[in-house]
Order: sequence, then C-alpha cells, then structure tokens
Amino acid sequence: MKLVNRSGAIFIVLFLLGVFTQCYAEGINLNVCEQVSDEQLAAIYPKKLFPTGQERGCQWSNKPGGIPYLQIGVIESQKILRDYFHKEIPPNFELKKIKDLGDRGLMTVSEGYLAIIVFREGDWVLISTVNSLYIKQGSEKHKYLWNIYRGILQKLQ
Repeated sequence: MKLVNRSGAIFIVLFLLGVFTQCYAEGINLNVCEQVSDEQLAAIYPKKLFPTGQERGCQWSNKPGGIPYLQIGVIESQKILRDYFHKEIPPNFELKKIKDLGDRGLMTVSEGYLAIIVFREGDWVLISTVNSLYIKQGSEKHKYLWNIYRGILQKLQ
C-alpha cells in the first residue's frame, strides 16, 4: 500500500470536526453507528473497526477510543456544500463533484484516494472522512462505501 501525504487532510478533518458542533439537526432520531454493519465495514477495511457514537454521527477506529479511520455525520443544513471545505484546498488534494450519490456532492481526493465526502439529499447533509481507509476512487471499496451512505440516507427519508 502506497502511503499518501495526509498533512492537508489533517487540516481539513480538524475543520470538519468543528462542523458537528456548529450545526444542529433538529428532529434527527438516527443512530448512525447502528446503520453500518460489521460486514459492511469489513468490505471497506480488512481489520475490525470499533464504533463510537457522536451526537450527530459515528466514528470507527482500529481500537476502542482510538484515532478514527471513518467518520460519518448527518446534519440538517442549507449551507452551500463548498463551505464545508477550506477555501484553500492543499495542493495534493483535488476537489471533485459527486454525480452518483445524493442530490449533489463534493469530495476531496488525494493521489487517487478518497478523503472527505460531503453530499446533500434534500435538507440532509452527510459528511464523512475516510482518508485513513485508503479507498481508491472507482474501486470496489468505493462502491461499498457509497452503499453504506445510501443506506443511511434511506433511513432519513
């Protein structure tokens, strides 16, 4: 596995962690951790991942209380999707449109690997960081990840 320069991702992830404290999804009654099965996680990462619930999402790490490898949060927001990313995207990242998931979306890709995914479905915005999973854009793992997101979105409708 090729190691990718993730210094820019750390900066973006720290920003996104603040998003969940700034936005409040009124009326949301969804436990994101319960929406993702161990089998689904095994399809995108070879080792067991441990969930930790958050107020509006879930994070999965390689050990209980460890550094998150996957984070998924859901908020109700009308904010422009581009505003969820820093104005200056680090040079080793590319901001791309998502055309096959939700109403519209954006993601960052670094050296072919997915990093930050933000997309809207109606009034709901799903925000996810996956840079520690090393998922190549267009790979089978990428398709499995999109299916995880679609399952969460179905529960919100």
